[in-house]
Amino acid sequence: AYTGNFFGRQSPQRFLEATAALLASRPALNDQLVIRFVGGLRPEDHALIDGSPALRSVIERIPFSDYRDVLAEQAAADILLLYVAPGANSQGVYTGKVFEYVAAQRPVLALVPHDNVCVELLTRAGTGHQVEPDDVSAITATMEQLIDQRLDHGRVECTVDAQVLDSISRKHQAAELAQLIARICADHQSK
Repeated sequence: AYTGNFFGRQSPQRFLEATAALLASRPALNDQLVIRFVGGLRPEDHALIDGSPALRSVIERIPFSDYRDVLAEQAAADILLLYVAPGANSQGVYTGKVFEYVAAQRPVLALVPHDNVCVELLTRAGTGHQVEPDDVSAITATMEQLIDQRLDHGRVECTVDAQVLDSISRKHQAAELAQLIARICADHQSK
């Protein structure tokens, strides 16, 4: 499952190409694979899906949903898809869904540049499988590995350390922000 919207230079095009390649090499997956996009795709992404019978057979498109429904989709997914567009300044881009995905404690196929900050969080959580977002053959191979793991062993559970979960909670983040603001104010008053 992917929850969220694609906009600007974000696109699941390489993921869709990898999916089509995987389905071509393993047609039996057409009956076993369901990919859910919950949120918005760009018109050209819809066109790519609609133009491929193989993709149309495995992809469900669900319009933007209530936040609780989105969290339920994340928790129900066997694998979550994370995407951060490559390019200048992508290293520091945290997408909000990475925190939700870690909290869902599901395996994550992370199509993000290797130097993106999400990689460190997913590594600490033990949930991520990072692949460069434009490397179709690596995406295909990693998808196949994750799908085979699911088919061979059933639903894969990821137990995230409680300290990692606490560190990404809104309560913890708000406390850190409050401390930072207090330090800045104290520094400013002392000058």
